[in-house]
Amino acid sequence: MKPTDQDQDNKLITDLRQDWEVLEKTYSVTPAPLDVWESLVHRQRQVTRRRLWRDLLLFWSVAVPLVSGVLFLGSGISAWFWLLQGISVIVGIPLAINEFKASWRKGASTYD
Repeated sequence: MKPTDQDQDNKLITDLRQDWEVLEKTYSVTPAPLDVWESLVHRQRQVTRRRLWRDLLLFWSVAVPLVSGVLFLGSGISAWFWLLQGISVIVGIPLAINEFKASWRKGASTYD
C-alpha cells in the first residue's frame, strides 16, 4: 500500500521534531543581551537613513534640472533648456555606465 501525502507529511514533521529536540539538547541557546540587539537596530537604522538620504538627494538632483528646464522652455528661453539638457546628458551617461559596470562586477544577486 502506497503512503498518502498526509502520512508522508506527518512522518516528516515527526522526524523534524525529533531532530530539533536533539539539536536543542546538544547546543544550549542563550539569547543575546538587550544592548546587543539595540546596537544592531541602531546600526540598521543608520544604514536605512543613509540610503533614504541618498535616494532623496538623487531624486532632487534629477527633479530640479527637469522642472527648471520645463520652466525655462515655458518662458521662452529655449537656449537654457537645451544647455541644461546637454549638461544632463554629458553627466548622466558616464554615471549610468559606471553604475552598470558596478552592477556587473557585483553580480545580479547582490546588487540592490
